[in-house]
Amino acid sequence: MKLYKIVNCIDIPNIVNRDDNMDGSKDYLSKRTGTKTIKTPRLVLRKILPTDFFSAVKWYRDPELYRFSRSHNPPSVMQTLRFTVGRLRKYGNKSYYYWAVVYKGKMRGFVEITESKKRENYFLVHYKLDISLNNQGITTEALTAVIEYLKTQGAYYLIGYCDVKNIGSKRVMEKAGMESFGSPETNPKFHYEDGTMGDLYSFRIKLNDKPQ
Repeated sequence: MKLYKIVNCIDIPNIVNRDDNMDGSKDYLSKRTGTKTIKTPRLVLRKILPTDFFSAVKWYRDPELYRFSRSHNPPSVMQTLRFTVGRLRKYGNKSYYYWAVVYKGKMRGFVEITESKKRENYFLVHYKLDISLNNQGITTEALTAVIEYLKTQGAYYLIGYCDVKNIGSKRVMEKAGMESFGSPETNPKFHYEDGTMGDLYSFRIKLNDKPQ
């Protein structure tokens, strides 16, 4: 059985709001610099480029990649084009974090970090990786690097979750240093577009202390 390293990024209030109430400080905004290039021993994490379409179209449309996505339907070629080209205008936003994961010179995945709509300065992680690269530690390497980068951005917490059947994503977040909280029994259900529901694991990692 293949493992699918996918985390779907949905803001779930019952998970995100479990800590203390948000503080009113906005000092962290001055630390944000947006999506900058990050290099690891095997990877380059950088902004997505229009030319990444030619790599992404080969793996991003694989139906198996969408087993744990809200929609199980893979994107069309045009949707894949929008996926690569549509990010460009957003990179001017210093609170926008969206990296292409480049392995051996080609884009083979992405990591997206979005700010929670429920908790100030809390962030959610969403990523996908070409499934032909599963079980090589690539997603863990990318996520670990992004976590270290987010610490420089003044963020308080990074939160992720995955379907309990998605063992690959569970292991990625654990290996990247994220800790489990809540439980599948008490976490909200994840609603797929086909009407089915999934139980969720939830993970988080503290990035910076909140001001007193």
